[in-house]
Amino acid sequence: MYILEFKVDQSAKAALEQIRRKRYHQAFWNLGKPVVAVGVNFSGKTKNIEEWKAETVDEGR
Repeated sequence: MYILEFKVDQSAKAALEQIRRKRYHQAFWNLGKPVVAVGVNFSGKTKNIEEWKAETVDEGR
């Protein structure tokens, strides 16, 4: 299961923090599959992906 959060002119880290803070991943743990959070930041100036990060989210986080 993948959870994606997109930001513009912020950071991929901020996107991952939002996923954790709002616990978007919690509903998917009962499915018995790994949950991967992906944070993506777009540049408003270049209109391209500026940065992205991914991490596996487990129940202990």
